[in-house]
Amino acid sequence: MDIEVLDNLISVFKNFSSFGNIVEDSCAYIDMQEKLEKQLEKQLQEVHKNKIFKTSDGRYKTHNPQIIKKTRIELLISLYEYYYHHSPLEKRRIPTIKSLYPKWLETYMILIEQGHRSIGSIRHYKSDYTKFLKGTSLESKDIRKITFQEIKQFYASITAGQEITRKVLNNVKTLINQIFDYARDQSIPVINTHDIRTVDLACKENDNSEKIYSDNERSRIIDTCLKNNGVYSRCIGLMFCLCVRIGEIKALKWSDVDFENKRVYIHRSMVQVRENGLYADKCVDRTKGKKTKCNRYENLSDLAIFFLREQRKETGFCEYVFMSNNHPLLTNMINKKLKIICEMSGVEYLSSHKIRFWAVTAMYNANIPTSNIQYTAGHSNPTTTEHYKRLAKSQPSIDSGIWSNLFG
Repeated sequence: MDIEVLDNLISVFKNFSSFGNIVEDSCAYIDMQEKLEKQLEKQLQEVHKNKIFKTSDGRYKTHNPQIIKKTRIELLISLYEYYYHHSPLEKRRIPTIKSLYPKWLETYMILIEQGHRSIGSIRHYKSDYTKFLKGTSLESKDIRKITFQEIKQFYASITAGQEITRKVLNNVKTLINQIFDYARDQSIPVINTHDIRTVDLACKENDNSEKIYSDNERSRIIDTCLKNNGVYSRCIGLMFCLCVRIGEIKALKWSDVDFENKRVYIHRSMVQVRENGLYADKCVDRTKGKKTKCNRYENLSDLAIFFLREQRKETGFCEYVFMSNNHPLLTNMINKKLKIICEMSGVEYLSSHKIRFWAVTAMYNANIPTSNIQYTAGHSNPTTTEHYKRLAKSQPSIDSGIWSNLFG
């Protein structure tokens, strides 16, 4: 809890208790005391390590600092004032990455609940923190005294021997940047870690050349989708006819489909949010790029129109294109069905995201201008699109041609 807020609560409590026996037995007073005790105990748990015990004469006592008070609440207030108002600055709680990390997590969870962040991101951050930061000297050092050189050395240590890929390094950098940004938001003077460059650090090559669906594999999967005319087969088949993320295909509505002009408008996404302690999908009016320039129209090949018309026969005029049991499809179920379809097609299973890899790679091999590819893929940053160039060179088997040849 914020120190200023806790100071105000203590002030109200002291004023309230000044009326003596008139209020001390009231429900309001007892409730206020219980709540204040909990807040003080929580605030003191990391700065005061000695036990509080009751003496033979009924008073409450603790050591280092040695304080004796008539009631437990009075002792807690005295301890709080000692550590946060009367003690030297060095004795107060030192802000560290370790102490700020859980508080940053709380603020990040609020952003998730508000729909500003994805729940998937928090899982990656927790994993990266445990793997790379937990237990390090950097985690426990006064964050105000951490230098640019120390952060750079930390990055050099986790990339030593090219143990991790550039993507993993960037994920760790993002985590550290966010914790330091949170510290700055709390008026804690820290360095701007965004300024630390790591282009000179060697990382493990992330060779994805064998992890993209080939043109032949795509054809076999589509044949299987056509033979197994179910909602998941049609959804997966359509994904191979477009360049979309799985959240975008799940959020696709019939109002976004223009049969007359043979195109579809991609401007929504299904994201996972936390509501009432539970995780659920929520449709938001934005794509992963979170910018209006990431909204785009994509052409519909004859094959794509076939999948959509078959789906229309089944669902009629409901809101979402792809639904099961009156609800939009679930990500894990799409991937499970894709795995089954791959097995039936004699194709090695790759996640649904690799369908999108195939699409971008196919456009590169077809010599479509990078600016057009960026628009079609919904990338807010051109460097993201450029990432696929190397992958495209490793997939020469993909047919080139106009859109209908690529996605038909």
